[in-house]
Amino acid sequence: MTNLELITSEILETLKRKNENYGNSFDRQMNVYGILAATIRLDDKMSRLRALTKGEPDKVGESIEDTLKDMIGYCLLTLNWLAEDKDEDGFADYNDSSGEFNLVYTAKNQEEFRKLFQK
Repeated sequence: MTNLELITSEILETLKRKNENYGNSFDRQMNVYGILAATIRLDDKMSRLRALTKGEPDKVGESIEDTLKDMIGYCLLTLNWLAEDKDEDGFADYNDSSGEFNLVYTAKNQEEFRKLFQK
């Protein structure tokens, strides 16, 4: 097994374990907030990466490697979410435990989604 395969395997195993521990919270957030949820998580990780590469101490004990692996994990989860079946109009319907109905968008209909909220 190559180094790249080992790293990828480790990321996938960690991703599966965390997803089980957190009860698929990433998909739930994506279903409520759309791609913005992934953007925020990745931005948080990018901020941590910038701090680590500047030599700033990390208060939670995360290394540059851990941060990069988390970013890859979030990218994989986002790609998986985007690949899931959506309604024919490109929207995903979601009902959380409160019974609220939410619309989220895929890349296919971002412009239509923006128009809804510009009025």
